[in-house]
Amino acid sequence: MKAYWFAAMAALFWGVAPVLEKLGLRKAPPIVALSIRAISVAVLLTVITLASGHWRQMVRQDGRTVLVLVIAGLCSALVGQLVYFHALKLGTPATVVPVAATYPLVAAALSVGFFGEPLTPGKAIGAVLVILGVLAIGLDKVMWPK
Repeated sequence: MKAYWFAAMAALFWGVAPVLEKLGLRKAPPIVALSIRAISVAVLLTVITLASGHWRQMVRQDGRTVLVLVIAGLCSALVGQLVYFHALKLGTPATVVPVAATYPLVAAALSVGFFGEPLTPGKAIGAVLVILGVLAIGLDKVMWPK
């Protein structure tokens, strides 16, 4: 049950963030907005890591683990966030967020391909529904113009 509440809190914070980011992007270019966001997170995370003593575990990680996490961070926190901020600058959170939130489809496809995870009927149906949802959002202005 704890996992559910943590997931619900993540959804809440992830839902609030794009609205605040869109406000911040009114006057700031995406690269500047992302830099401000990343620096503030890095400073706070550094303080928390040092204060909690978790820095000891950081220095014990093997090179492969660090490399994989660095590449993941570059994909997600740098490149992914930068193109996401460009999308938010140009579009609305109500359109951009659902489309960007289809990333689990990419993760699922890669998991099937790289880890041999089974593609169950439930996962396949869910993927089709996600794709249909994104198509509905994309066709919203075409099919139901104001």
